[in-house]
Amino acid sequence: MWLKLAFCPTIGVQCGVALRSKLHALRRRTSQVSWGSLPLCSRAREPYLPKIIPQRNSTYDRRTFWRPDPQRPTIPSQTSRQSPSRQPPPDVKMKYIHSQESLDIPQDVKVHIKSRVVTVEGPRGKLVKDLSHLAVNFSQPQKGTINIEIHHGSRKNVATLRTVRTLINNLVVGVTKGYKYKMRYVYAHFPINVNVEKNSETGLYEVEIRNFIGEKLVRRVVMRAGVDVEVSKAQKDELVLSGNSLEAVSQSAADIQQICKVRNKDIRKFLDGMYVSEKGNIVEDQVALSHPPPQMSIDPPTYLASLQSNIRQRPIPWDGAVRAGTITEDHLARIRAVDKAKKPEARKEIVEGDLDGYRSLFVGEPGKPSVLESAGKQANVVQFVLVLLADLLPSVPSLAKALIKNTDPYKHFLPLLAHSNNTEDPIPLLTSTALTKLMSLALDESQATRNAIPVLLTYLSGLAKSSDAGLQDIAVQEYSSLLFGHVSRQQFWNQRSETISPLIDILKTAAGIGSNGSSSASIWSGNAPSRSTGFEGSLGGGVGLQLLYHVLLVVWQLSFEADEIGDDLNDEYDIVLLYTQLLRLSPKEKTTRLIVSTLYNLLEKNQKSLLPTAVLARLPALLENLSGRHLTDPDLLEDVQKLKELLEEYTKTKTTFDEYVAEVESGHLRWSPPHRSQVFWAENARKILEHENGQVPRKLADIMKRPWDNDKQVLAIACNDVGALVKEVPEKRYQLEKLGLKTRVMELMGDADEHVRWESLKALGGWLKYSFDG
Repeated sequence: MWLKLAFCPTIGVQCGVALRSKLHALRRRTSQVSWGSLPLCSRAREPYLPKIIPQRNSTYDRRTFWRPDPQRPTIPSQTSRQSPSRQPPPDVKMKYIHSQESLDIPQDVKVHIKSRVVTVEGPRGKLVKDLSHLAVNFSQPQKGTINIEIHHGSRKNVATLRTVRTLINNLVVGVTKGYKYKMRYVYAHFPINVNVEKNSETGLYEVEIRNFIGEKLVRRVVMRAGVDVEVSKAQKDELVLSGNSLEAVSQSAADIQQICKVRNKDIRKFLDGMYVSEKGNIVEDQVALSHPPPQMSIDPPTYLASLQSNIRQRPIPWDGAVRAGTITEDHLARIRAVDKAKKPEARKEIVEGDLDGYRSLFVGEPGKPSVLESAGKQANVVQFVLVLLADLLPSVPSLAKALIKNTDPYKHFLPLLAHSNNTEDPIPLLTSTALTKLMSLALDESQATRNAIPVLLTYLSGLAKSSDAGLQDIAVQEYSSLLFGHVSRQQFWNQRSETISPLIDILKTAAGIGSNGSSSASIWSGNAPSRSTGFEGSLGGGVGLQLLYHVLLVVWQLSFEADEIGDDLNDEYDIVLLYTQLLRLSPKEKTTRLIVSTLYNLLEKNQKSLLPTAVLARLPALLENLSGRHLTDPDLLEDVQKLKELLEEYTKTKTTFDEYVAEVESGHLRWSPPHRSQVFWAENARKILEHENGQVPRKLADIMKRPWDNDKQVLAIACNDVGALVKEVPEKRYQLEKLGLKTRVMELMGDADEHVRWESLKALGGWLKYSFDG
């Protein structure tokens, strides 16, 4: 059918529009005509043949698609010159001659397939799946492998292979690991009550749900065969479903969720129900319980990581720096070599192949200045080199050892710590990061390192005192990396006014007791908070859990020197008392583990001096409460048990007299039972005065000399004890006067605190009584 068209100049554009519409209509009509009834255009003598792309694991024969169909009408005479084999019928669907999927079977699993019924046996039991409704073939080309095949299948048939493979794999996982679903109860006003019982006749578990959205209707769901159900002991309002069959476990969970579906109500407001919150495997959960949980992240803080990333991507005119003499050709060649190699393995190979050259690059050699020395005035080059060094050290451990071999490897680094007084200058921060990695990876305790550590600690202490939590976290993480040996820990302790004091302030803030010296008073008096007062993910004062963990990690590392510094650490910072309070507030097992481990290190090495303080701080009772929690960390459980045994061994042999002496020796008094007991003073007053040649009265005198502005209660208790001693042993009052106790009691009669005035008045009354009697 041909259409003759002519151009009419008088009609113009209208004719063109009508012409286009006619052509579109003709095209639509001709597209509906059968294949053999249309002539071919002169410009397309051959029909369009779509390109056939075989699917994965499939083979096909080109001849299958070009075989002529005798039942189909032939093409008109215009195309008689075309071979019939070149004219494919358009409605022939593509067939895949052979498609295959493979599945590897573990050694402890046996798979038996008969008449497309799959039986899988493993450590957890046996599962059977009937696949007879699927037209697939199974074969076993080798031991431990199953092939699922299909011949001359369509696209849908090939998709069936992946389904069958997944079904069999689910059976294998079920008999090896099992499946576990956790469901949480969600309710706003009416608590959902769930009861689980096992039917003695059927052996199936039944879940009974009451008070759902306040309804009196009791909902019951029967679990599928092989599904175990229990109410979670570790999490409130949680139900745990477990079994070998994924279909049974998931369908049981779906039945529970469906029966608790809210109907005829606005689901935007009524969200009550029971929903799947977690999916997992039974065996993996058991393995996780037998290993310590992963520690909190020690990754670089966000600020530092962002700063380093920006410097890596910043363009630097290296060729211009060479022409200006800022760096040498050798420097540039080595920098470019490792900068182009992005993978750690490639960088390691490059650096280890030229260790001497890279040592010269970073720390220099006689007659060959380092790149930091030659490019000292180019801040962008210095920043890039510092970031490059920090990147290379972890991936090339031998580089740190090579740099330390230099006579003075820190010569060009230490001045950069004081590069500028501007807090926004990144060079000091990048220098501290590179130095920390160098020292921690080299594990060097040479004289050069001993001289460099104090300078680095001083700089980091400035970051720790910052109000920026990000800078604090950087400082604390680098502290932790530096405390790798006895020398560095001893230097850290020697600079404790710079290093430890800011960390103790952070811990006091986290404990909610402030850092103004009133920590002991708050805890002894019972005014310290008993729970976290910070926002979610933090403790008191907004101290983040990540920062708290890193601070606790530093003190834990320092506690390995407890035999030398334990007593001083407690005397200066009340560490036992502070850690006892932190243990009450600790929200995570990771922080609890560090607190308990640190306490054990301190108490085990300083039993005579620190165990009495721990008992007075009520640590034994706190450990009992901690043991009642659902703890999963084996290291934590072990440390708690050892600490309990240590305290029990101490307390079972101590008398009330020993407890009182220990309290006085601790330097902090509280209203414990002996202070108010007349029987105690009648039995032990003389013994107290004679104990170790009057050590207890001397300690009382030392306690009373302090002003105790933040805890006046201590002075009141001391006056009470002095009065009791004078009352019970009046002939020894001259001994007390020689220690200055009478004078101090008289001074306290004018104290601003009424309790102190009252107790001092009573104590002085005993002296006056015997003075008049005399």
